[in-house]
Amino acid sequence: MLRELMQLYSQVMSSFLGKAKEAFDENGNLKDEGTIGYLRTCLTKFVKFATVAQSLAEKKSQLHQKI
Repeated sequence: MLRELMQLYSQVMSSFLGKAKEAFDENGNLKDEGTIGYLRTCLTKFVKFATVAQSLAEKKSQLHQKI
């Protein structure tokens, strides 16, 4: 899962760094709906990952407290 997140991050950064000037409108908003959808998907997956990671950390902490 972490490897996939790092690959997504790398892809996003690579695509934006080269085209940053063209990607945004005069108000600073992304212009391309496909890019917006892609970033929304990436962020949704990251939030799910972070939620699961937090839950596992809490369970690990609780287990250690019981021992």
